[in-house]
Amino acid sequence: MLYERGGVFFVENGVADFELRRVPLRTWQDNLAPEPIVELDPAMLDDVDREAN
Repeated sequence: MLYERGGVFFVENGVADFELRRVPLRTWQDNLAPEPIVELDPAMLDDVDREAN
């Protein structure tokens, strides 16, 4: 699942291209993990957005 926060990305040939990083698209079952990899805290996401710009 991708959440767009105002950035640009493209999806083609089974890959999500975020300009600086390409991520292979897989099923949710292939990406299933018992613990979350990242925290989806709005303040933390805003910090990431600021650093990217």
